[in-house]
Amino acid sequence: MSNRPTPPTPTPPARIRRRGQSAIILAGALIVAILASAAAIVLRNGDPDPTAFSPTATPPIPRDLAPEAVTDRAFPSLAYGIHAFLWWNPTMRTLDLDNIRLMAFTHVKQRFSWANMEPVQGEWHWDMADAVVDEIEHRGLDVVARLDGPPDWAIRAVNQPEDVPVDLEAWGTFCGDLAARYQGRIAGYQVWNEPPLRREWMEHPPNAAAY
Repeated sequence: MSNRPTPPTPTPPARIRRRGQSAIILAGALIVAILASAAAIVLRNGDPDPTAFSPTATPPIPRDLAPEAVTDRAFPSLAYGIHAFLWWNPTMRTLDLDNIRLMAFTHVKQRFSWANMEPVQGEWHWDMADAVVDEIEHRGLDVVARLDGPPDWAIRAVNQPEDVPVDLEAWGTFCGDLAARYQGRIAGYQVWNEPPLRREWMEHPPNAAAY
């Protein structure tokens, strides 16, 4: 007769599945019990006082937001414009102005380059400027004239930081003649473009006093 131990009887798969299901049920019941206990504590103690732990905040500075406080009395209605470059190509000028109308802008800023209009001192070329102003007006838009771009003959050497790098007398003549020619047809003027930039100030360091 053999003395070898009797091997254990394997547990049927169905019994293993039942044990796993029982463990899951017990774990779920435990979680439900914990949540129920936490809810009971909250209900018993009531909601915490939100002011008990609120940090002391600096009260905001009151601002007057009434309509009369934020309205610019000098400009009761805002005007919206766009900077366009309508000078050389009539076809593109027409297309650009069509798009500007579609975008519902009311003003067009256009550069009137001194170098293009008076390349030689006393020799005026008004044809392109006339065409630009005429077509902008024809579309029912207002012109904002940007005046800059001196010709080579008007550029002056700068010896002191406060010196202006252009012939001021000739510059005044250009501005005055243009304003006289289009009197009543220009909504506003921009005297020089971005003078704080070196590239716009004849490659000299920007100087507010000189401007």
